[in-house]
Amino acid sequence: MHWAAASANGAGLALALAFGALTGWRELEGPSLAALFLAGVIGMMLPADGPRTRDREVSLMVPTPNSEQIVRLRVRLADAPPRACAGYVEIEGGLQRKDDVLPGDVGPDGLPRFTCELRARRDATTGAPVFLGPCAFGPPAERFLYVSWSAVRLGDPDDGRAMFRRAKVPLGGITWAQVEDVAARPDGVLEATVPGVARDGGPVCASVPPRDGWRVVAG
Repeated sequence: MHWAAASANGAGLALALAFGALTGWRELEGPSLAALFLAGVIGMMLPADGPRTRDREVSLMVPTPNSEQIVRLRVRLADAPPRACAGYVEIEGGLQRKDDVLPGDVGPDGLPRFTCELRARRDATTGAPVFLGPCAFGPPAERFLYVSWSAVRLGDPDDGRAMFRRAKVPLGGITWAQVEDVAARPDGVLEATVPGVARDGGPVCASVPPRDGWRVVAG
């Protein structure tokens, strides 16, 4: 029961008891006193604004699903990967979108960057964003983006392009406040910077956490 409602409806009982105390209950005896007491108790049990109040209180306690936000994410490379490596040439990168790859572009600093859009929904238990969409991979609490590298293998008689390595960029650490911030900006984007070159000198691969986390930037 709503405490405000109980307090409001109990006021009648409190006033009646106070009045009875002042008068010594001389004029309220027998059935009249019992009726007054019963009326006060019933008043305490009823909601202040009618029988539908409890229904509304119950409905307010049931969590409503959070609306999804559309956010842009960008993976920026800190250094340019090679165009040839370990028997592969014409190396190109992009963000994997299911079985397809979104090509990147070159930022103002001359370095490659890869951008996509995802839907974000707030987890009802943790409050963290859960990212949805064809570019989001992994379980809900451990989503990541794939930077995929394709190339042409030297000596391939078909001269065909195929994926030969890829890097996982975790989305962990992004907060719901950042999601709301970037969604509210027409030019906002969540950006992460990762190495562009692996230890073997080829394009970055394996799991590569962002160097400085995910940041909301313009552009």
